[in-house]
Amino acid sequence: MIKKSLVSLVVRTYQAEKFIKAAINGAFNQTYSPLEIIFSDDASTDTTFEIIEKAVANYKGNHSIVVNRNDKQSGIGSHFNKIAFEIAKGDWIVIADGDDISLPNRVERLMDFADENIAAIHHNNFVIDENSTLIDYEENFENALTTLSKNNIEKTIKKGVRLRGATMCLNKKMIQLFGKLNDDIVHEDIVFAYRAQSFGKIVYINEKLIEYREHINSVSYNHDTQVFENYKKIKNRNANKLVSIYHQILNDNKVLKLSSSFLLELKNKNNLHKIDLLFFSNGAFELSFLLKSFFYEEAFKWIILKPYFFLKYYFKKDKKN
Repeated sequence: MIKKSLVSLVVRTYQAEKFIKAAINGAFNQTYSPLEIIFSDDASTDTTFEIIEKAVANYKGNHSIVVNRNDKQSGIGSHFNKIAFEIAKGDWIVIADGDDISLPNRVERLMDFADENIAAIHHNNFVIDENSTLIDYEENFENALTTLSKNNIEKTIKKGVRLRGATMCLNKKMIQLFGKLNDDIVHEDIVFAYRAQSFGKIVYINEKLIEYREHINSVSYNHDTQVFENYKKIKNRNANKLVSIYHQILNDNKVLKLSSSFLLELKNKNNLHKIDLLFFSNGAFELSFLLKSFFYEEAFKWIILKPYFFLKYYFKKDKKN
């Protein structure tokens, strides 16, 4: 009889008191064994952790349960690192957040495809709103897999291909090969996509195995009203995400071995993202009077900065010759 792999199902939580009970039940009801369920809370100030403690105390099932609470909020990168490198004992790590609901056969179906040469397994998902009502929305992650299989690592990074974190199952060997995420990382979906492509095979299961929650009050840009405050939040958040990914790529290059020309291209793009942070950070000068149609900011980049970086690169290249 083939020995089944130990799996760590991680439920990451922060301020999830409204939704955590359903996430807990989704974890408890998993049909796969052997299973380690890790509830890890990132210093919530609401009752999330108390709800977890009560549910775990009353649990009578066969799964192994681990509970962790961070002393202070650590963010996505540090929180994942603590779970993956200090807590999880499984050969595979399945990710869920405290507002998402794993279907009972989720881990079992993932393990049907597990193999030591596979870097990551991901699957389709339902989308629900804050009231747990199904949203008629489809995001085709099979296209992402096609892109990953057809392109090299540099093209994958350039295209920003991602695998949704809430649908991922990660090989512990891949995690250990690359090491910890940077503390400033705010979007691990893109990082795990290129890491998985570098490590080995990626498998996609076109089955909806989790209810992924979209929040109505998340920051969104209304193109009709062009509300500047929302726009500013989006630009700042997106720039933070891209700068942190750039830092992570540099750190991961010890494994990726990217070309020097591609790294220079990334560096130039990163400088543009830093300008976004200068313009749109919380303490930035109010620029709404300049950004009526949000044109000048892009024009500044393309008309002034792009030629500067091109000339800088050209003269540097010319000196070498």
